[in-house]
Order: sequence, then C-alpha cells, then structure tokens
Amino acid sequence: MSLHNTVHLSSVLDRSTLIGLLAQLKTKRWFPFKSDSIVDARLVDAVPETIGDSESAIVIVDISTTSGGSTIVITPSAFDSSQFGDAVENGSISSFMSLLATDGAVSGSNGRIVIQGPYAEEFQSYMTAHPVITPLNVEQSNSSFTVGERYICKVFRRPISPHNPDFTVPVKLYTKTNFRNIPRPIAQLIHEPEPLLSVVSIQENVQNDGDYWRYFLELSKDLIGRFTHGRKAVVEDIIEEMTSAATELAVTVAEMHRALFSIDDPGFGHELFTSGDITRIKRRYMDLASAMRRTSISLSINGRIYDSIDFYDLIRNFVDNFDFSPLYEVEKIRFHGDLHLGQILRTTRGPIIIDFEGEPLRGETERSSLGCVLKDVAGMTRSIDYALSFYSKSDTLLASETRKISLKLRDVFLKAYFQKSSDLPTIPRDFRDFMKTAAYYEVEKAVYEANYEMNNRPDWIIIPARALVETLSGSGSFM
Repeated sequence: MSLHNTVHLSSVLDRSTLIGLLAQLKTKRWFPFKSDSIVDARLVDAVPETIGDSESAIVIVDISTTSGGSTIVITPSAFDSSQFGDAVENGSISSFMSLLATDGAVSGSNGRIVIQGPYAEEFQSYMTAHPVITPLNVEQSNSSFTVGERYICKVFRRPISPHNPDFTVPVKLYTKTNFRNIPRPIAQLIHEPEPLLSVVSIQENVQNDGDYWRYFLELSKDLIGRFTHGRKAVVEDIIEEMTSAATELAVTVAEMHRALFSIDDPGFGHELFTSGDITRIKRRYMDLASAMRRTSISLSINGRIYDSIDFYDLIRNFVDNFDFSPLYEVEKIRFHGDLHLGQILRTTRGPIIIDFEGEPLRGETERSSLGCVLKDVAGMTRSIDYALSFYSKSDTLLASETRKISLKLRDVFLKAYFQKSSDLPTIPRDFRDFMKTAAYYEVEKAVYEANYEMNNRPDWIIIPARALVETLSGSGSFM
C-alpha cells in the first residue's frame, strides 16, 4: 500500500489492511486470541479521521477469529514514510494528545473522543505547555506513556465502558475518603456516542523506586544465591526484610478496603453474601477447573506426573468438600480485583496501589461488581509466592525451601491484615474461619493463574501448579 502525506483512514483501513495491521500485534501481551487467526476486522472508528506524516489516530477495530471469538481493540496508529506503526511505542501519539488538549474533543469518522474527569482542565493546560510524550517500555496488558513528568496515561487496548473501574474506583477513593495510597485520578478519554468506551485513563505520575514485584524478586534472587552457595544460615536478614514489607503491604490493603467499605454511592456500598452468591462462586470456580481440564498439562511435581485430569480432580474435590458457611456473615464491597505485588509502587509516601481495572479474563460486569475483599488478599499472598518461586521454579529442592518461606510470609500477611480489619464485616470474624476462607480464594486464584499461564506464559505454569498440588494434596498445605 502506498500512502502519501495525508491519509483518510476510513478509506485505507479496509478489512485486509486491518487484518494485516493486527497480525503484527499478535505477539503483544495485551492482544487477545493469540492462538487463533483473525478472520475478520471492521473499522469502528478512527479519531481523527485524517492524519499526515508523523501524526497519529486512535483506531478502534472490531475483530473476529477462527474460534468464534470477537472483541473490540484499540490500536493507536501513526503514519510515517508510507506505513503504519504503533503510535504509543514511537511516541507519535503526542499529536493526538495535543489536539485533545487544545479542543477537549477530537472528531473521527463515526464519533469523537472527549476528555472528562475532575482534573481534565488541569491536564489540558499542562499538556499544551509540556507536549513531551515518553512511552513506558514495559510488557503489560495495556500500553502506557507519560506526559512530561507529571502524568501517566494508560491506553486500554481492550476497552470497556466509561464505568471502567480503573478510573471510577480511584475517583471515589480520592473524592469520598481520606485514603491516599493511590495516584491522584485526573481524567479519562471517552469515545462517544456509539460505542461508548473508556479509551485512556490519566493519573498522577507518582515518583517511585519500582513496584513491589521487582523488589521481592530481587530479594528472592539474593535468597536463592545464598542457598546455592551454601549460605542457608545467613538468610534471616532477607526474610526479616520481606516480613517487614509484607506487614506494611497488608496494612495498606486493609486500609484501602476500609475506605471502600465507607463509600455508599451507587455501584459501591455493601451487602451480605447470599446463597446465590455462593452458587455463583462455585460455578465460577468449576468453570476455571473445566478450562484447566481441557488443556494438555503434564507436569512433574514432587516426583509425580500430574496431567489435566489429575488437576481437575484435585480442584473439584476441594470445592465439593469446602465449608462456605462463614461467608454468610460477610458483606460484599467493591475491591481492587487484580491486586498483586506488581500493582503496588514503592514510594516515599508508602505503598501506592495502581491499576484498578480488574483481572483481564473477567467480564466488565464482574470487574465492577461487589465481592469479597479476600480476593485481593489472595492476590497478594499468591503474588508473594510467585516472587519467591520465580528463580526456583525449575529446581525441586530450591522450590521446597522457597515454598516454606512463602508460607511463612503468607501467615505474616494474613495475620497483619486480620488484625487491621477484624472489626469490619467484610471478613469472617473468627480467625480460623478467616484463614480457611482466605485459603479458598487462594486456591481459586491459583487455578485462574494456571489457566492464564497456559495461554500466555507456559513456562510459568509450574508456579501455580505446584502450589495447587502441595495445597490440595496436603503437603505444604496451609489448610
């Protein structure tokens, strides 16, 4: 395709061109249906509709695949030297952001994108004066870039409605409570009128020393180094540092949940668990188990080979015999939904929690619904186990040592969280019931992780798989 100077996107982005453009993006972490072929692609909108060399547009595409999957994706596109490129990766999205900052809205071929939010005008003024865009070269399920040093923008590659929890939850926390362990939410870019989509969220760019995933990973690496060099006896200082961090994180997560419990606006509030909720929990759990059963897993764990049927049987037997009755005294609230070490930044202000959009595999309704805060708690304890297991995942002896430390840190986190939250109806009031219910959510999270890793990072599946085997078969169990 030969393009010159000015491009009318609705004219050139036909089906075959879109399929070719999207095929180049299949290796990206955010791209859905990696194992499928794209059979159809339809341009929903291009904003703005006309661009020139080194300019960019937000391109919204409806795709269909060989498996029957269908979804809308966002691909910020740039035109330069007669070809298209990713506008976030090459920084040319600055042309689109400058247009938006000037007018507050940019029209496309079938709609427009507008900026809305409590600090939208503040951002527009800053963007006009500091139009310097820097892409963040990190592999994640969305794409991010900074504007100057003050703001960070996230492009939702698989957009949902403007009720997007990644924006609405921080706004409620910031405007309705005193909880400040989050970046200040600024605004979001919305495509309207149809489809009504949250395209980009904008928040304060908090200066930080990286996230807690990298922090725990480095400590874990040091730990493994001491083990492998015969210095097992001198790991207590590392474990003490991890213990201190786990305690601080547990307190911060508990304070976030307390703040969310206090919000009584529509879509928030709190309500008791019902028998219908328990039925849905079991159904969701078994859906995950069934998805795992359909895989071709074959893993050697603790001297035994486990295949997909073995995992399914372990998982099913667990839920069949689990006592859910403590949940009937628990109240559901809004919660983070995808909390792990990588979603918390290390800063001089203390831990800063980011990315409230929820788990990528969950639907929009589920990500915005009320639920049990122990899903967040399980996300944290499972993430700690991931960090401890990362460098030992291919070594059975080392894995056994790091698993012991992981279980100790799990207990530290859960005890600190319970101590901070035991007066709230968001968790079982009895400590033993609390620990058992937390264990259920940890198992559910591990099953979710196993499915995710099979589809995205097969080399990592041994981490949740080993945790499932050791927990559900009784060895290394916290039940």
